[in-house]
Amino acid sequence: MPAQITQLNPTGINKDISPYELPLEQWSDGNNIQFDNNKTTKVKGHLEVFGTPSIAPYWLMPFDTISTNSWIYPGLTNVYRVHTTGVTTTHTDLTRENVVLTGTIDPTASTAVVGVGTAFTTELIVGDSILVSGETRVVASITDNTNLAVTVAFSDNGNDTSPERVTGDYNATAAAGWNGGVLGGVAILNNGVDTPQMMGTANDAKMAALSNWDRTKTCAVMRPFKRFLVALDTTESATRYPFRVRWSHPAEGGTVPVSWSASDATKDSGYVDLSQSSGFVIDCLPLGDINVVYKEDSIWSMAFEGGQSIFGFRQLFSDAGILGRHCVKDFDNKHFVVSEDDVYIHDGQTKQSIVDSQIRDELFNSIHPDYKTRTFVAADREKNEMWICFTSNTNDTDAFADTAYVWNWRNNSWSKRDLPNVSFIAWGVVEYVSTTDWTESGDWDTDNDAWDSPLKPSLILSDAGNTKLYVLGTNQHSGTDYRAWVQKDSMQLGYQGTKAVTKIVPRVAGTGAVDFYVGNEMNPHEGITWKGPYSFTPGTHSEIPVRTTGNYIGIRAESTDDKTWALDNLEIYWTPQGNRGKGV
Repeated sequence: MPAQITQLNPTGINKDISPYELPLEQWSDGNNIQFDNNKTTKVKGHLEVFGTPSIAPYWLMPFDTISTNSWIYPGLTNVYRVHTTGVTTTHTDLTRENVVLTGTIDPTASTAVVGVGTAFTTELIVGDSILVSGETRVVASITDNTNLAVTVAFSDNGNDTSPERVTGDYNATAAAGWNGGVLGGVAILNNGVDTPQMMGTANDAKMAALSNWDRTKTCAVMRPFKRFLVALDTTESATRYPFRVRWSHPAEGGTVPVSWSASDATKDSGYVDLSQSSGFVIDCLPLGDINVVYKEDSIWSMAFEGGQSIFGFRQLFSDAGILGRHCVKDFDNKHFVVSEDDVYIHDGQTKQSIVDSQIRDELFNSIHPDYKTRTFVAADREKNEMWICFTSNTNDTDAFADTAYVWNWRNNSWSKRDLPNVSFIAWGVVEYVSTTDWTESGDWDTDNDAWDSPLKPSLILSDAGNTKLYVLGTNQHSGTDYRAWVQKDSMQLGYQGTKAVTKIVPRVAGTGAVDFYVGNEMNPHEGITWKGPYSFTPGTHSEIPVRTTGNYIGIRAESTDDKTWALDNLEIYWTPQGNRGKGV
């Protein structure tokens, strides 16, 4: 009987269905590969960029001005900005400084403090530290603008014409991290513990407390929406409101909102408590003309209406929520969302799961239960990919993300890749003419993407554990080779009996050899017996002679060096051998 030829060109991974039940269009497993243009391709690795960060970076946000493309990276106690000018990369400390208070204070040897021309009620809150005549004391109570008390008496010192509120370092936590955005050219940062911070468009401006925000309040999340700022899950005068959505008065361009007051009828600021369900408010993201507010157990639209209510709120979905902050991204007028037990997309009207019978079980069984709320989503907009980044349940030494499942929204395929224990990933412009020598990466010259401009959008990865920043675009993981592999198990090849595989013909492009393995088993689940490796070099080899017999056939391709490869398709030559074994 002449040899049968089976064309194999899977365009995604399916881990939730048994391999012997999968169609030929899906691989059964793989890592560090992606699917694009109907090809199975080794993913790009990462290399260090912008030199060594000044602090461990826990979050990232691109911040561009007319003259400069830069990145803001906050740590737990400090905030820095990095930018490149020519061949010089500069890391600038943006951490808030002490605030000079209005008026003067002439302290006495008493806990009672009297000011002249001071504004204690608006510039200070109980618990603040004040620096007066070289001595720092904690505010215990505030009577009015000119009278307060401190916990420990000052010495009898001279008059201080420039008393200061001591701000000190930030108090962010690894679990909560940072969030924020850019409103009309003003960078907004928030960590849920300190007063929300702002930085203007000046390159070397320091962070400072958000103007016109009541310092007796904090919020878990602050995001821009149109000309508004939106604060979620607020704590107000030591009382938490986990269902609260509070919004500002709209800001003018280049400024921050002048009011957050809900009682001022001349302003469009206010709040609402979404307490119709027990889930807390977690995050929000614009979608067209609405702001979508995500709770743990439901999804709401926030639409501008004007009038007395300013914003109207309507429940979009009651059967879905969000896993944690940073677990939603926009694409093609839709949102991509990771919830407690699902990954779905929606356009504000209809919702669709994209993991059913593909990677749902594998994904959620892989996430470390102690760190599941640190899961975040990154979007590679050039590759049309959404990355679900998480700490795997095999990671017992690091709480940062070491794994990503990746969804390509153009071909609806899933893949998987390793991460270098990253704290966050963001998309923005990289000015590549920095101290990094791109030619050493071994791949920029052969990259299909254009690098004829000094500016290129890319994903930037922050590694808080090792105090590094990375950019994608190399065939190594920060100078180290990595394994990229894909396999398809338990194929019947359209014939339920025993078959003998005589050769395979891979259609591979790349810069180096790829190792192929061919496996067999008589019955599924009994374990595949693999033969190989068979080294295949594009442009040198055209086929691989093999000899293996079984009811079920497996194919695996892998590499462990720094070379690129892309598998277009693979032909399997086989002949029927009759019925042997039990089969399924």
